Amino acid sequence: MLLGSGNLNQNIDGLKKSNEEINKLTRESIQEALILLMSSQDLNSISVTDIANKAGVSRSAYYKNYQFKEEIIRDFLKRVYDTIMADVLLDELNDNPYKTFISIFTAIKDNLKLIEQLIQAKLKYPIHYLWKGKNNNYTKLEIFTLNCFEVSFTHLVKEWVEDKTTVSIEDIALLSTNLYPEIKLLSKKI
Repeated sequence: MLLGSGNLNQNIDGLKKSNEEINKLTRESIQEALILLMSSQDLNSISVTDIANKAGVSRSAYYKNYQFKEEIIRDFLKRVYDTIMADVLLDELNDNPYKTFISIFTAIKDNLKLIEQLIQAKLKYPIHYLWKGKNNNYTKLEIFTLNCFEVSFTHLVKEWVEDKTTVSIEDIALLSTNLYPEIKLLSKKI
């Protein structure tokens, strides 16, 4: 055994972890830059150079991470969704949808800056992360129902945030529980 080879493996692991963190920060910077630019410009008028300059990265760093602006938007939306849903247990839906909505709206309020960025960027892309791809056993009617739920619920969240969340979390969760019984479809078993 070579003297110090254990340290070499630790250093290599440390470098890999460091590179992963740098790549993650680069991707987040690019996402933030595009979202900020979209608050004042149309997506089609924003160039790669605009995004790279705003993000403080090179064009090669941009292209190492993304090929299309839509990929950036998709990753940003996924990041927002993952942040909001980190503490929400969808398994509790059938037992207590109200509690699930309380968790969702609490997480939204805790992450208002991200949601406000989405609104300012005028993003109108549905996320579909709640249900799409997680269960192939949805009927056509259930898929239509979930699409309607998602669009309607996204609009409700937008209105609530734009209203500075003046309606209490409890009241907006109760309204959501009454308006969206189809949320139980999200916990449908395969």
